[in-house]
Amino acid sequence: MGSTGSTTEWTRKRSERQALDIKPIRTKAEYRAALKHIESSMGAKADSPEGDHLDILAAIIEAYERAHFPMDLGARR
Repeated sequence: MGSTGSTTEWTRKRSERQALDIKPIRTKAEYRAALKHIESSMGAKADSPEGDHLDILAAIIEAYERAHFPMDLGARR
């Protein structure tokens, strides 16, 4: 059973890919869930799969917020 090491490595890489499976935020419920996930992931190390996931999710949240909560900067005049 010399393939145990490679099988374990394959399983680890597969679970990392699944952990990074991110979808667009389309609803308020998905937005709230994404915010909760960000909050629970704040300790992720940079340059790690978890850190990459956090960066991507933050960008998706930003895009959702720009579309759904626009700031009216003209009102400050």
